[in-house]
Amino acid sequence: MSLLGDEPVNPIPSKEDFLIREIVLTHDPDDRGLDSELLLHLVESTFCSTTENVFGAQFDAIGTNNVDLTGSEEPISLIIYKISNEMLSQCFEDQNLHRKTLALLEMLTHYRWDAKVVLALASFARSFRLFWLILQLQPDNSLAVLLATFKRLPKAVSLLKPKLKALNLLINTMIKLTKIVISFEGMSLQHELVDDKTMDITKSKIYMATYWIFRSILVCSSQIADLRNLRLEQCMFFPFI
Repeated sequence: MSLLGDEPVNPIPSKEDFLIREIVLTHDPDDRGLDSELLLHLVESTFCSTTENVFGAQFDAIGTNNVDLTGSEEPISLIIYKISNEMLSQCFEDQNLHRKTLALLEMLTHYRWDAKVVLALASFARSFRLFWLILQLQPDNSLAVLLATFKRLPKAVSLLKPKLKALNLLINTMIKLTKIVISFEGMSLQHELVDDKTMDITKSKIYMATYWIFRSILVCSSQIADLRNLRLEQCMFFPFI
């Protein structure tokens, strides 16, 4: 029994509660719709093609134009291009990672949670595929050598393997989380299937998952940008986030 009698005492908000509030404030969805599952399939194919040295996945305007997008005046390829550029620009800003993550969430404020995470992943996949393609083609392609020199990429891919392995592990985790977000958003009659308390808890987990996917994508983008400035003798494994 509390000092105030039988009235319940409101718990002090935790850091996670404050973070969730910040995340929710970036969310203002409208009628925009996106086939998240199809776009995620394309993203997965892109990552698989790079890590397995198979360049069959066409992650470009042709591939993305097959993904249904409604309620937006811009084509999906242009949206992905803009997000990718924003990620790159944030790599060189002094703002802390948390603020960068919220800013990226703000950029996708009008999309549902599943669309946010898939568009962010697609934008990162675009940059990652170009980075990986140049690295793989360097030994045999003079144009790739010139591009690698221009982008200041290390010449010895083998020295980057520990970093790339860590990146791939993080990418796989982000994809798994994204599938959970998509499954949640796609649930039919969700409010009738579970009670309000369970739904509120689940929503909070979805908000946090979305935040950490975005934050992890920014970390991955930053690591790729940093690889351009590393000398070969500096290529050592380091932790993420």
